[in-house]
Amino acid sequence: MGVAESLVVGLGIWGIICGILVIGAAYMVYSKPASHSIYGIVIVIFSVLSSIESGGYILGLILGIIGGLWAIVWKSKPGEIPKTEVKPVEKPPEKPAVLFLSPFFNISGSHYHGNRVQSAFSTAYFINQAEYLYQISMTDAERPTIAFIFSLIGGVLILLDGLVIFLVGFSGYVLRLHEFLGIRPIVTAIGIWGIICGLIVLASSIILNNQPEKHTTWGVLILVFSLICFLSGGGFVIGGILGIIGGILALVWAPSAPKTPPAVPAPQ
Repeated sequence: MGVAESLVVGLGIWGIICGILVIGAAYMVYSKPASHSIYGIVIVIFSVLSSIESGGYILGLILGIIGGLWAIVWKSKPGEIPKTEVKPVEKPPEKPAVLFLSPFFNISGSHYHGNRVQSAFSTAYFINQAEYLYQISMTDAERPTIAFIFSLIGGVLILLDGLVIFLVGFSGYVLRLHEFLGIRPIVTAIGIWGIICGLIVLASSIILNNQPEKHTTWGVLILVFSLICFLSGGGFVIGGILGIIGGILALVWAPSAPKTPPAVPAPQ
């Protein structure tokens, strides 16, 4: 198979990949309208990238861009999509300034008035602060940390692999390596594809950590592009494997059941 035939085959495979991703994203927009913005972006990106091949006879490119933009700006009618109510962490009410000095009052209470009022204030303050810090620590812990770490490292490796392949292909033009010029466009295109996959996996892993409630969406993106990146080297292979593991962990991750802080006995 000559260089021209290989290039045509590569473009055909690229068109198939773009078509599958656009169809899959369109189906997800229909089945999960709550995430319409994310899937709309995916539709627009791969509709545009399909122009590298033939753009779906141009008509497919235009329809994909219009459909993706429509999905991004679409808004549901009130009451059409039930939204999950997220209960924010309530900050404890402000306490009087004297409360911060209550431990000292408590220590010296026996010397001045010897009552239990200051002791009660001191105990209530520390109980309140302990519960607040406990809620904050539990909120920070409710993240798919392991999936984030695997996906982040995988995305970095995929991106680096793509950059290396791209530079190898580009050097064939800069250094005028005549025996290499025949496959330079293919190598360069493979490198660009690796860079795209690495950026998407990297961005998805970061957003996964910031928006753990949408772990399914970002897990799917991480998994899909970690698989597809093997067309461009797979992030030195280890990057693609880490991305796949991270995507699967993100899909199966579920927040742990909320725990209640240990009961503290009432002040005597």
